[in-house]
Amino acid sequence: MFDGRPREFKRGRTRGLRAIYRQFEYKESGLLIELLEAKDRLLRVRLRKRETVPKSWLDASLEELGTRDRLKALSAKVTRTDRGDVVLNGVEVVPQGYRPYCGLNTLVMVARYLGLHLDEDWLAVAGKFQNTGSAAGSDMLGLYSSVAREARFNLNRVSDYDHEIVRRSIRAGMPVIVWRRWDRQRDRLHSQISREFEKGEDQRFERPSEEEMPSKKKRSPLHASVIVGYNDERREIVFLESWEGLSKPRRMLVNEISHTADLTFSFRP
Repeated sequence: MFDGRPREFKRGRTRGLRAIYRQFEYKESGLLIELLEAKDRLLRVRLRKRETVPKSWLDASLEELGTRDRLKALSAKVTRTDRGDVVLNGVEVVPQGYRPYCGLNTLVMVARYLGLHLDEDWLAVAGKFQNTGSAAGSDMLGLYSSVAREARFNLNRVSDYDHEIVRRSIRAGMPVIVWRRWDRQRDRLHSQISREFEKGEDQRFERPSEEEMPSKKKRSPLHASVIVGYNDERREIVFLESWEGLSKPRRMLVNEISHTADLTFSFRP
């Protein structure tokens, strides 16, 4: 049996990410059942021991750290390889499956890297996804801003691609999300060159022509990627996708992403 009526509590400091849980307590056991529901979208039940309920999605170990200490910890995740890559470690792929969630799952990848205990299902609710098989009608831009604030950072958004912003962000230990135009043939080439580079070979991209690159004018599909590194000598960026089976970073020319990017999102103090 439960002890009395359920109690409600909120988690999330920012309004856009705030979740309201109902909490039921078992008599004499010290166990709690937490219920999170969103009409027609999500039903989540969790069983746990009685403890202090976190008010934020940010990991408790980071709540006590000041901005300077957090930035120091993030910059420590950056490595420089003997082949010229400047790359940050610790961003884990969150596969989107068959859902149109690339913009959402890449945000989850960065959110978790920054210490937030968030997942794509709750973000879909918070971002007003409609269960239609499309991201149309959702509030993705508002969601990105909310995640940045919940992580105690600011979001910088530009409607193109600025490689200097990307370089500064990576050196500071901050990944960058880019919404870009996608093309299957270019995607296969990214995989091919990346595999050869990983084997120690020096195969390089040829500079693509305008006709070869996807674009908004051609109605090429929009896709989100997470930039986790760059190589100045090769003029490449290193990036991750929210796709199953692509856990290793791949490569792309700076020239290509600068021509295909629609929006670039970076995080800063």
